[in-house]
Amino acid sequence: IRMKTSVLKALDRALARRLVREAVRTLQGETRSLTFDHVENVLDGIAGSGPLGLDLPGTLRARRESGDLVVGLAPAPGPAVPDYEYPLPVPGSVHLAEIGFNITTELVDWSPDFDLTGLGPDREAVDPAGLLPPLMVRNRRPGDRFRPLGMTGTKKLHDFFIDAKVPARQRSQTPLVVDEHGLVWVGGLRLADRVKITTKTRRILLLGLDR
Repeated sequence: IRMKTSVLKALDRALARRLVREAVRTLQGETRSLTFDHVENVLDGIAGSGPLGLDLPGTLRARRESGDLVVGLAPAPGPAVPDYEYPLPVPGSVHLAEIGFNITTELVDWSPDFDLTGLGPDREAVDPAGLLPPLMVRNRRPGDRFRPLGMTGTKKLHDFFIDAKVPARQRSQTPLVVDEHGLVWVGGLRLADRVKITTKTRRILLLGLDR
């Protein structure tokens, strides 16, 4: 259950306590083990600016994610994802053994009736004229930055993940398609603006993420 921390902090304290208790009741069916101190620690935690991670009765945990208070199951610590980097053939596919995903590529001719809106988040259309081969697939590296589609300036990948509300535990599992210029596609999330489809596009490179 997600609740905006800005809303909770603006509420009367008693009402904010009731909302936290109702979140626990909804998830667990009862609040007998939830003490006054549990609830106060959650509300005190969201009042600060530091990280928040509080264990609640049962298997619940309260944490902060991108401006939200999240009450839910405590996430099981997953194995660390080692650095990986694979050549991406065009056309073709590559299996990312470290995260169990596949990245696929397909070249098609452009036509005015091509439906870009029907691709979905795990499919993306790229103008190959904007690429500088070779294409590679890898996970994130320190210092990664790009210009997301529709933006006028560049953004650190770390800041993009925060703005997109991608949980920290998922960021190292997000595959990145890159060329010699840098990031091309943050898999399942956003394309780089420099490779978008325009009126000058003649061929389309379709990128796919199979989870």
